Amino acid sequence: MDTLGIWVGAFLTLSFLSILFKENPFYRLAEHLYVGLAAGQAIVMGWLNVKNMAITPLTKEGRFVVIIPLALGILLYSRFLPSQVRWLNRIPSAFLVGVGTGLAFTRFAQSDLIGQIRGAFVPIDSVNVLVIFIGSLSTITYFFFTKEQKGALKVTSQIGRYTMMIAFGSAFSNTVMGRLSLLIGRLQYLLGDWLGILK
Repeated sequence: MDTLGIWVGAFLTLSFLSILFKENPFYRLAEHLYVGLAAGQAIVMGWLNVKNMAITPLTKEGRFVVIIPLALGILLYSRFLPSQVRWLNRIPSAFLVGVGTGLAFTRFAQSDLIGQIRGAFVPIDSVNVLVIFIGSLSTITYFFFTKEQKGALKVTSQIGRYTMMIAFGSAFSNTVMGRLSLLIGRLQYLLGDWLGILK
């Protein structure tokens, strides 16, 4: 069974990589398998979540408070009902959007806003902190459009532009490194587990 799994994994890996040449039936088969298995897993995980978080606490533990999220979840499916009651799906949708926006804003405020401000006001006791401080201030001056950029403001805005270019380049290279690490993992699987060339 282990050997069969290795061969199936190698076949699917090669089928996915075959899109680099052109569209072909092997790629389409692997793509449809992936989408179908992902949809099946999502359905099973969704049912298990409903069973473990709503049905079991309600029937076996007597926790009637789970009726509220259960009712909101059922109301989401009212969009498939006739138009007279279709508006009921707006209630849980608005609740989900509101909670999601609140949580996202809280995370954004903590990590991106407060964290950046706190990081910019550490004691300047090393060259790294000084470079980050100058880069942060010069990047802010790059977006200062109420005054014509000439003289010292032009110099700092150019430094800010270079700082942003370095930041964007490092973010892009980090993404490329992540994708390459996935490819290297698949190549190690093919050359090691499947063909046995790598030990």
